[in-house]
Amino acid sequence: ERYWLNMPNLGEMVVEEGRRIIIQQCYEKDESLDHYLRLFILGSGFGNLLFQRGIIPMHGSVVVKAEKAYLFLGDSGNGKSTLAMYLTKYKGCQIICDDIAAIDFDAEGHPVVWAAYPQTKLNPDSLEELAMAYEQLPRVIHDQAKRKTPLPHHKYLQPFRLKKTLLLSGDQNSSIVEPITGVEKFDQLRRYLFRKEYNDYLTANPINFKKFNQLVRHQNVCWLHRPINIGLAKSLPLMFQNIF
Repeated sequence: ERYWLNMPNLGEMVVEEGRRIIIQQCYEKDESLDHYLRLFILGSGFGNLLFQRGIIPMHGSVVVKAEKAYLFLGDSGNGKSTLAMYLTKYKGCQIICDDIAAIDFDAEGHPVVWAAYPQTKLNPDSLEELAMAYEQLPRVIHDQAKRKTPLPHHKYLQPFRLKKTLLLSGDQNSSIVEPITGVEKFDQLRRYLFRKEYNDYLTANPINFKKFNQLVRHQNVCWLHRPINIGLAKSLPLMFQNIF
């Protein structure tokens, strides 16, 4: 398999056979453009690489508690990374990946998720609500507010079993968990594949389609509704009660 991507003002990227990412830059040394190039490689590049390897990339954050993994999905701004950081800082969990969750299956057919590079990305308002200083943290992109937030280095060489997937939604007056089943489960999980434009990988590659259907059948998927009448900081403890 071969995937080609034109990166405006940056160059071209080719992902081949789930083994190589080849970059052809079109600019001279420029630190601000380097940030964008890095995001393309770690995002679109690795997302395609995983699909080519038959591993399902989901757009979300994952924490581990008691050797079990919990995947948080949701639209941008719904608090996936903030919730994961809250659980890591205050509730004895550990973030193992943010942005791309690489999901495969173990020998017994259970979905598992692999740890990624130890970093998350948070806006200053989220960091303030978590009582974390951010002035010295580097920006993800030089002209945007979101900051690179380092995490404790881990040495997780084996994947963790995925116990539950939670879709964050801020549309209730209280924090509740609501199971998702049937066709809705398929549609919602497909919605949060990493990069919607990669949905063709599911139908083009029988292995990917089979694994995705396996994920839909065997994964416990729920809505995690966040109260809309209180701030994020106050809602986090309420959400924690309904996760584990």
